[in-house]
Amino acid sequence: MTDSTALSRPLDHAGCTLLATGGLVAALMWWTNPSLAASFTAAGAYFAAAMMVLAIGARGGALRRFGHANRITWLRTALAAMLAGFAIDASTANAAIWWGVISAACIALALDGLDGFVARRRNECTAFGARFDMETDAALILVLTVLVWQSGKTGSWVLIIGAMRYVFIAVGHVYPILTSPLPPSIRRKLVCVGQVVGLVLCLLPIIPTEIASFMASLALAALTLSFAKDVMTLIRPEPNEHLTGRTLYK
Repeated sequence: MTDSTALSRPLDHAGCTLLATGGLVAALMWWTNPSLAASFTAAGAYFAAAMMVLAIGARGGALRRFGHANRITWLRTALAAMLAGFAIDASTANAAIWWGVISAACIALALDGLDGFVARRRNECTAFGARFDMETDAALILVLTVLVWQSGKTGSWVLIIGAMRYVFIAVGHVYPILTSPLPPSIRRKLVCVGQVVGLVLCLLPIIPTEIASFMASLALAALTLSFAKDVMTLIRPEPNEHLTGRTLYK
């Protein structure tokens, strides 16, 4: 088998996954009768994510291991892209649409635990898969903050939750010490899950504005403290501490 043939098969597998999932998302978007702007936003987000996955995955041969765990993560990515489209129509959405948005977010949250389990069970744990999972979490949280803001239950300050990680990455280009790896942390995983759960609860139509604003404030405080703890770890590492983690976010 030639090298080009060996590469084409995993690329075909990844490409088929992206195309099939894209068709599912398009069908769901069509069913909700979105505006043209919402459709273009969802399609643009999906296409951009697909290009990034294929480009990063092609480097280092990650597409050769695009197994079931990565397919589950990609489904979460597709749901995030669909929710990004819904955010455009959020100001005019009815209760049924909001319940659909919440259902999609809950499915994405459930799949977040499933992809890691499948990766460990099938021995599909890779650096690419870990980064893919992390970036999907960050994108989903960013989209959820936009939805919460658009729902009118909080002010624009809720966007800080979704933007914090990306600001940290930007600051890391100025202060390279912040790009150092961190040790694994259950705290980070719990905070990450807490952000998604808290933001989804804020979107529930039965949750009044005051409670939603309070929950979002708690989520922002928890995330800020978590980032602060990790920044201090990077700036003043403990003696003989072995840094083996990969991310501040998860």
